[in-house]
Amino acid sequence: MGYYTLSVIERRLEEDAIELKHLGIYFSRFGVLYQFNVEEVVNPETFPNFLEWFIARGREYSGCTLIN
Repeated sequence: MGYYTLSVIERRLEEDAIELKHLGIYFSRFGVLYQFNVEEVVNPETFPNFLEWFIARGREYSGCTLIN
């Protein structure tokens, strides 16, 4: 979810950034890639609040204010 969240932030900053529609988990021990649609794991009602929290926490932790 971290990489997906960062990709959403990147889309705010870059017009031509790719929108992720699928995510995956690779189980290297078994050589298995499990893929799923973003809409299966991201709740559109709660994600905006989570995103704002994520950005605020990143600012708090790093002191960086590059993300609006």
